[in-house]
Amino acid sequence: MYVKSLESCITINCSGNFEQLLLNLCHERTHLKCDYLRKAEAKIGSQEYIIIQTICSCSHQDLEKLKKTYHEMYGQDLTSIIESEPEGDFKDLLLKLLRAAPTSSELVVDDSKASAEAQILVSMGEGKLGADNGTLIPILTHRSRLYTQKVRQFYEEKAGFPFENSLAQTVSDDFRKVVLALTTPQAEYFADLFHDAFDREDNEQVVRLMTTMTKGQLNRANDVFSEKYKRSLQAVIMSQSTGAYKELLCNLIIQKATN
Repeated sequence: MYVKSLESCITINCSGNFEQLLLNLCHERTHLKCDYLRKAEAKIGSQEYIIIQTICSCSHQDLEKLKKTYHEMYGQDLTSIIESEPEGDFKDLLLKLLRAAPTSSELVVDDSKASAEAQILVSMGEGKLGADNGTLIPILTHRSRLYTQKVRQFYEEKAGFPFENSLAQTVSDDFRKVVLALTTPQAEYFADLFHDAFDREDNEQVVRLMTTMTKGQLNRANDVFSEKYKRSLQAVIMSQSTGAYKELLCNLIIQKATN
């Protein structure tokens, strides 16, 4: 009852980006992610980026929570979103990712195993990895995010060129985005998403990121953003936003950094 009355008050008294930011803050993060995914499903063909950014930034543990919450909210499996996609490598990869059994460990990585698997990928040659690869896909879907990031690190050390160059030219752009999302450290991935949003003045993405990320995720992303782009998130917001919207965004960053 109180949430609904608060949302009504916000809708009546606020507008634009500030209104959406406040409305998002009324909801628990995982529920909010599910809501974004549900809306993206209705716009298949134009909002795959929301599906990629939401699903591929999750740890296996968070992904299991996301799948459970989505089913509780809508009575459907999360795979139903992907099932409506056209056939192709993007759909196949995401379905395998969502149907994979949770990994036993998110924090422990066997460096020797990761290095060995990276060497196998290197031996296949530049521009050879695609959706039908029997080594790449299991690494992406059945290993922890930290493990896939280690494989990418070892690959680039051994190959001497970016991991993205390993992908065949025949793979789709969305397939490529999923691979890079799964193999990029989470804090760097979020930092790059913020930078892209600011560069395009995409306040919808800024609001979505700010309200679906945890305090720890935002703190780490802010650190990487500051180091990589030589400005803090707060500094960019101060220069690009105005009014109550700007103040609330800055307060969220300060609050999350101090808690």
